[in-house]
Amino acid sequence: MQRYSEFSPTHFDTRGLGLEERQEWLVCPVSRTRDSGPLDESNFRSTLKALGGESNDVEVHRFGHWGPGWLEVILVRPGSDAQKEAEEIEAALSDYPIVDESDHSELEFEAYLEAWDFFGASDFASALAKAYPHHSKDFYSAIPNHVMMLVWETLNPSGEYYVPESDGVYFPFDSRIGKRSGMCKPSYDEVRTAIRDAIFESTMRSKCHHTRPMARGDNWICSTCGAQGPWEKGETIVAEWPAQRFDGKES
Repeated sequence: MQRYSEFSPTHFDTRGLGLEERQEWLVCPVSRTRDSGPLDESNFRSTLKALGGESNDVEVHRFGHWGPGWLEVILVRPGSDAQKEAEEIEAALSDYPIVDESDHSELEFEAYLEAWDFFGASDFASALAKAYPHHSKDFYSAIPNHVMMLVWETLNPSGEYYVPESDGVYFPFDSRIGKRSGMCKPSYDEVRTAIRDAIFESTMRSKCHHTRPMARGDNWICSTCGAQGPWEKGETIVAEWPAQRFDGKES
């Protein structure tokens, strides 16, 4: 590990900037920024957890940065038990890029859910309207997000629902239903069936007992059915969808 006096985020930054009393402390081999994705976030928090959190021997420092807005690093006191633990993590990362596989999978799945609600469902509706012009984007967009997610997952038997990126996830719509899909592109009848089945399955899931909740800010979201609610009240908020089953006709 580097001494802080030798550390700089990029070649354009000053080494050992500030922190005059921590120049001899060691910089852990993980960091995170405003733009960090699931991998960097998971490695950072998993390393901090393995070190026992912040203490007299472990400190987290945040700096403003001209690139990603801000940067956080973990410093450990030389000669401490924390240094030994950090060195073991550094050695492990040289062989495998993930500190805690379970934590990383959880963060990646959360990123998948968030990205789907933020832009994935809308982009999927656009991709469907372009690939299957039987209906407009508005028609596909009227289908609730969690139902559209079931449709997307049904059309991906390989399980490649998203592709991890440094700052989040990417949805490979084009390679499944777009120009790059080739002979693998589902027929319109397959898409229509997938939508019908997804609406039916979502209706059945409305009776879910929410045994797989995940945190999302101050709320929880059920990873089985998509229901949401505030942690403190335990209320359930189930999104509504059309009562009628999808019949393939423009409404």
